[in-house]
Amino acid sequence: MLGPGLALESSYCRHAPSSRLRPGDLVIKSSGGAGDREVLIFDRWTGGDRTAYWAYQQRRGYGTDHLVLRAGLASGSGHHGCRPFHVHEDQVG
Repeated sequence: MLGPGLALESSYCRHAPSSRLRPGDLVIKSSGGAGDREVLIFDRWTGGDRTAYWAYQQRRGYGTDHLVLRAGLASGSGHHGCRPFHVHEDQVG
């Protein structure tokens, strides 16, 4: 049985392996206390080795940051990738 957070999450996105994250995917840590849980919006990889990525993170009192992270890439981190349903790539240019 899914916990309330995972049940809600599964209603709007599907699992995406960290190695296959695409712009607009989410990196989610849904366990732990309020200070531990987070949702990041994946932007792009920093390089071909895929060891770090650019993401958007919004924090109370700080606003929105665009920063380089490694969160969710190591097994056991508690983070996982999530690809929202009904979001489609739009070819720009």
